Amino acid sequence: MVFSKRLTQYLCYCLDTLKSNEGISSLIRYSSYVNFNREHPDKFNKYRQIFQKKGKLNPFYFFIDNVIAIFKIARSLSFIRLNKKPIKISKHVNINTIFISHLVHKDKNGPDNDFYFNHIVRAFPKNEVTLFIYLQHIKLGFSTLRKLNARNIIILKAKFSAIQILTITMRWLLVLLDTKILKKSSPYVRPVYFEAIKLHNVLESNRIELLLQQVEQIVTILKPKIICHTFEGHGFEIGLYKICEKHNIIIHFYQLSLLPHSNQLKHYNQFKNAKIFVTGQYQLQKLIQHNHLDTKNVILIGSNKGDEGQKRNNLISENKKDILFLPEGLVSEVDSFVLLINEIAKFNLDVTMILRLHPILNTKNFSRKIRKKIRNADCILSNNVITHDLQTVNNCVFRSSTSVFEALKYGVQPIYYGVEGKIALSPLDTYSAELPQIHHSLNNLKSILNQVKRTKWSSKNTKVAYLKKILRFYFEPLQKDKLRKYYNLNEQ
Repeated sequence: MVFSKRLTQYLCYCLDTLKSNEGISSLIRYSSYVNFNREHPDKFNKYRQIFQKKGKLNPFYFFIDNVIAIFKIARSLSFIRLNKKPIKISKHVNINTIFISHLVHKDKNGPDNDFYFNHIVRAFPKNEVTLFIYLQHIKLGFSTLRKLNARNIIILKAKFSAIQILTITMRWLLVLLDTKILKKSSPYVRPVYFEAIKLHNVLESNRIELLLQQVEQIVTILKPKIICHTFEGHGFEIGLYKICEKHNIIIHFYQLSLLPHSNQLKHYNQFKNAKIFVTGQYQLQKLIQHNHLDTKNVILIGSNKGDEGQKRNNLISENKKDILFLPEGLVSEVDSFVLLINEIAKFNLDVTMILRLHPILNTKNFSRKIRKKIRNADCILSNNVITHDLQTVNNCVFRSSTSVFEALKYGVQPIYYGVEGKIALSPLDTYSAELPQIHHSLNNLKSILNQVKRTKWSSKNTKVAYLKKILRFYFEPLQKDKLRKYYNLNEQ
């Protein structure tokens, strides 16, 4: 089932209807289910059952899903301790700027190595003290957590106490038993309601609320002037803005990857004191065209992705046949690439393939599974930094990963991988018609790969110059002087 534009619009209408109900919204307002921020197969899978049922509800499956959620909660209760101790923060530390980032790799943290904001912090004077607060997306051992928290870093805790879980469950049951909500909603909104109100969505929303409470505790003590966060359309961003508005703090949202879905952008219309920094003309034009945003607060600031890439290794042959595969940080996307790699191996084209996983998936267990799946193909699972891989290949295959911009920076030829029956996801959508594409189920696979074999790389190659021109449309070089202006910083 492919989601059409009309179906997507109807879905957004249903979700907005739910969020407008105060009783429901108080339970699920921050859940990813009701914050539709992106058109992606994994995102659509959450809603697929609703439309396949054609508006009909199956009470049995609703009951089973919630029993499973309750069982998972009960199983984890023995490991949950009541956290009465507040986060320890020194009131004497003078911090003007707080960065709230995502912890996706144990080594990618702090001002110098942060996965998202390190290039921003480098524009700051050396004596400027900043604090990094992390939303944790990976599992870390206790000793690692303690080491990280000992520096100018705070990793937020997302575990509930037994009392908190009991309170949330009671609130959920009260809303579930409120028949007035169902009477007021249309028949086609009801299935969306019953999916959205499932206990795992309620817990997700409340977990985000718990993180926001910790953020508010920190800013109440430190009283920063500016808070910086990513701009992706998540429910956390909406809650964060409310905290900043309450405490009279300026908030800077940084667009560092794909823009949020247009339906989610309208929630940013209420963000009067927020600045949205974008990386290129493409994003600037898209947001200016969007009638929900105050365009005075949308600022082109650029990115380190727009800077010149390092010189490629002179030892690389112009006829090098390596292909780098760049899946997004989703298991389903990696699986699609594994299928393609095994399909390519059948052609015996003397092409060496390199697969690199997103940091969030690059764990020992997952890497071991992927190695088994590609063991019959001439494919290397890379553990190198991406800049190393990009300096050793001439071509890369991508779908929705924004790592393709890094590839453009190094003059690597991008090839879009279209999966049959799935929506187009290319971050380079403006140039899609001008770039080669492959479909593992179509006849063009072998011809494209033969074309890859004939591709020659040269620093004077007009094709490489064109690729870098594409990059500039999405990512201009970071404007450090402009950046310092918004932080009231003088270069020292």
